[in-house]
Amino acid sequence: MKDTIVYYGGFSLPDKNAAANRVVSNGKIFKALGYNVVFLGADYDNGNYAGVKSLGDGMMCEAHPSGVIDWVKQILLFKNLKKVIEKASAVKLVILYNVPFVTLCLAKGFFKKDGIEVAYDCTEWTQFTDGSFVKKIFKYIDEFFIRKFAHRIADKMIVVSETMLKAYKGKKKIIKLPPLIDLSDDIWHQPIEKEEGGFTFCFAGFPDGNKDYIGTVVEAFSLLECNNVNLKIVGITKDKFLEMYKNISIGENIDFFGKLTHSEAVKQILLSDCYVFIRPSDRRNNAGFPTKFVESYSCGVKIITTDVSDVRMYAEAECDILPCNDVNELRVAMTNAISSTPKREQILLRDTFDYKNYIDETQRWLN
Repeated sequence: MKDTIVYYGGFSLPDKNAAANRVVSNGKIFKALGYNVVFLGADYDNGNYAGVKSLGDGMMCEAHPSGVIDWVKQILLFKNLKKVIEKASAVKLVILYNVPFVTLCLAKGFFKKDGIEVAYDCTEWTQFTDGSFVKKIFKYIDEFFIRKFAHRIADKMIVVSETMLKAYKGKKKIIKLPPLIDLSDDIWHQPIEKEEGGFTFCFAGFPDGNKDYIGTVVEAFSLLECNNVNLKIVGITKDKFLEMYKNISIGENIDFFGKLTHSEAVKQILLSDCYVFIRPSDRRNNAGFPTKFVESYSCGVKIITTDVSDVRMYAEAECDILPCNDVNELRVAMTNAISSTPKREQILLRDTFDYKNYIDETQRWLN
């Protein structure tokens, strides 16, 4: 009988957010090592219901809490996680993805009696959250405890960046896994018909919590003195952009696609000649790792970005890393990209972030 690993957290399965893409890719590593993997994520779309829903292929979801009382119960009791583990066979490890510190502590104590180890998959140090004032205060305090003490409670740690690896350096059972992909998935091999002429920039994401400077990207593009150049914005509509950035005028040749599926978003990156994302170099962004860098890098496109997290470790000649978030700096970089980057005639994928490259290291971590 195979040992089972249970992955639990606020990811929206199967691929509705970056968190889901991360845990599913990590799950493929565990499956390659011979484990049965069960996922219990969050359902943000279908209202309040009891228990869990099966999505197939070992994936399940529970209703996202609809109020403060439900939210507190989930944090303190995690009943659905307990039920999933009761029904699963030979559970060896529970991996908690970015759950609150108090949940980590309670889960460690609860599952220890059954001989089940608890690992913590940490991809962010952020004090930002939406919701009530109570929830915001809780998040502010929780971030401190996760940053300072998560490695002291968890049996094992998975982190996403060098910043976290150094911060948790006292923990022996720790592994750094950046956001990973499965390069054999169909989404990386979609039939692409390149558009005739023109140079295309792409940005994909949503400006939540002031993490991405989409306004800077649009403003810099609007200042370009080049013909036959396009910018594609994935993740936000034009109306929403104008609502959020009232002082930024939108130039010509900018297309807003709104929210797309993961496959459709990757397709737009594959269709582009250069991917642009601008983030401030703060604690939140340096502790995390930009999933869209992984995706655009894997698509083989040229990238313009700022020096955040571990980006510089992977940067090659195709990456232009800016020293700051200045609009003029970005405008110059985009102008240089147009003149120095040939329009892509074929897709050349990169396998740096393919999950298969991390199987051996993960095996050592598990053992």
